[in-house]
Amino acid sequence: MKAFSGSLSLLLRMATYVRKSKLFKFSLFLILIIVFLEIFLRINYREQLKTRINPEIFRPDSLYSVRYIPNSKSLISSPGVHYPVSINSHGFIGDEFNRMRMKGVFRIIIVGMSESTPLHMNSDNSYSVLLQKLFQLYGIRAEVINCAINGGGKNIQNLRLVKNELIYFQPDLILFNAPSSGLFEERQYVYEIYKGYTLNYDPFDALSRDICIKRVEKIERSWYITSIYDCSYIVRALCKKYIEINNPDWNNQEVFLRNKPFEIFLYTYIRKESYFPTITYSYTYERVIEMINEIKTILSQTNGDIILYNYGNFENELKDIYAETGIGYFELKLNDRFSSLPINSELEGHMNEIGHSLVAERLFQQIILNDVIQSKYFNQK
Repeated sequence: MKAFSGSLSLLLRMATYVRKSKLFKFSLFLILIIVFLEIFLRINYREQLKTRINPEIFRPDSLYSVRYIPNSKSLISSPGVHYPVSINSHGFIGDEFNRMRMKGVFRIIIVGMSESTPLHMNSDNSYSVLLQKLFQLYGIRAEVINCAINGGGKNIQNLRLVKNELIYFQPDLILFNAPSSGLFEERQYVYEIYKGYTLNYDPFDALSRDICIKRVEKIERSWYITSIYDCSYIVRALCKKYIEINNPDWNNQEVFLRNKPFEIFLYTYIRKESYFPTITYSYTYERVIEMINEIKTILSQTNGDIILYNYGNFENELKDIYAETGIGYFELKLNDRFSSLPINSELEGHMNEIGHSLVAERLFQQIILNDVIQSKYFNQK
């Protein structure tokens, strides 16, 4: 009987050892898989999953929506982009320029939104910079100033900026990036930087800013959750995939309107944006044309003009209206001529260096073909 008990005890110990051995091997295998996935994601998806840095250059402005802080310097880091940003004393991206134009130099001011800025590339070669280089290459005494400010849905705010400020920079020509439909929008929002997050809220709603700040504060207190995200690229990939499944376009309006706390938490932390749903107004053709003609009248006093341009084509109905009212426009037709070229960043979504170079070429061609710049500004050989 003792021998049987001893044998049974030995068998139980051996079984326990086998179980422990299998558990050890399984645990080791699992750890190796995790390590492999972490290394794989960090090597192959580093840009898509890296921690974003929003540039601390924004200040709220209820009149113009988004403005830059004059003389500020910062850094932007997003998928495919890592670039320092400098704002000049006038509050625009780029080199300093004199308020008064130089004698004998044709001054052009670019007005647009995010696609017109270099904020989403790894260089300052926006199409305004490249257009300037083309003028220099062909011996044309022209100065190009980029007064574009990122932030969508603010065509009306940009017209207001032209009328209230930019006309006093004495431009000979304002190139205004306009929607192809002619439906100019005014979205009621501002940007503000708070603890590394971009607050996007309604300046006329007293609670909207507080809601955005409270959301950031909640995330800051949830370090025990966010630290896991920061440490593990596997967790980052899972979180990103969750957002993509529930909101393929990463549309902040939809995320926050659904009001699902987990989605809002993830979106806010991943994008470093705290967003409050805002109202967008569309202006009638008549009102927009009235505003543009008002600007044209002021510019004409100093022989200046404003020309609208679009990266694609304007709608036929709109072209008839512009022709009847004497409003000039350029169609760059990138969608027709260069649809096979990768003019947008696959990672970031905005126009890339190829796109900017094509826009500069098309603008230059339109300006020359339409005799916008008088011959007196051409260097004589």
